Amino acid sequence: MTTVNPSRHKCCALCNRWQGDAELTSSGTSRGMVRFNTSKRGTCTVSRNTRISNEGTNCNDFQISQEASSYAL
Repeated sequence: MTTVNPSRHKCCALCNRWQGDAELTSSGTSRGMVRFNTSKRGTCTVSRNTRISNEGTNCNDFQISQEASSYAL
């Protein structure tokens, strides 16, 4: 598990184009932070490749998901 700021950290688990369940939850200690499981796998709808939730940090097609953006408030 890792905790990140979804408005600053681009990765597959926080992307709208990634299909999978990374178990996103509130960090509980810091407002605006999200916690997720870094070992979960899902599929990128753009590249159609299986990706680990913490990959994609340099992706040009990143688009924050609604779930992740709800934690960024």
